[in-house]
Amino acid sequence: MLGLVALRQMSRAGIALRALRPIASRNASAVAHKHDDYAHHDHHHEDVGPPSTMDDAPVPFQSYQVVHGQLQSKFNMMLVVSLGALVASFVLAFATDSFDIDAWRPPKSYRERTVKS
Repeated sequence: MLGLVALRQMSRAGIALRALRPIASRNASAVAHKHDDYAHHDHHHEDVGPPSTMDDAPVPFQSYQVVHGQLQSKFNMMLVVSLGALVASFVLAFATDSFDIDAWRPPKSYRERTVKS
């Protein structure tokens, strides 16, 4: 592949750039063709490890009820904490008037309007 410096030196030496255009276009099409071949073929990577069998499957060492109870208590605690965070964020948003509820309501009568300062 010819660099920009080499092209400048060749043009100074009297070689016309028109003669170099077919070479450059051939190189560009070859690079594009390689990229297209790579893009349109399925490159499946094979597993190099040993084959998996039922001997590799995990064997439970605790009863189902014990593990289920532990997981459910953990998930219930996560649910309570997330609901508490949701309620706290809504309380804070309403306290700071982040939703601007007055803008959502239909307009009041001219006589009932008050200007916030």
